Amino acid sequence: MSPERGVPNILPIEGHSKEDAMANLKPKNTPHIIRETFYDMTLYLQALFLLYGISEILADDIIHCLEDGYGKVIKRLKKCDDGGEKPQAKANMAVQRFLKKLEQEGI
Repeated sequence: MSPERGVPNILPIEGHSKEDAMANLKPKNTPHIIRETFYDMTLYLQALFLLYGISEILADDIIHCLEDGYGKVIKRLKKCDDGGEKPQAKANMAVQRFLKKLEQEGI
């Protein structure tokens, strides 16, 4: 852990790659963390829906996308845990575009 920030030190040990160091940081309770994250995202969406209103059809579509995404993430995680090929992390362009828009608005 980095003493000043309380975060894990991920610098590679001599003879080991940074990827090896990152692999050692994988939490043992990843499915639980993912489930909690999706649960929290759903509650945030529910609050937004209640505060600002939304058509039932749009709410159904959004939640369906969340359900679909959750199923894919859990399936991929099980495949990785069973010794399957680990997927390469890549930034989602739609997410990056939206984050950039929010940053430009001063959020």
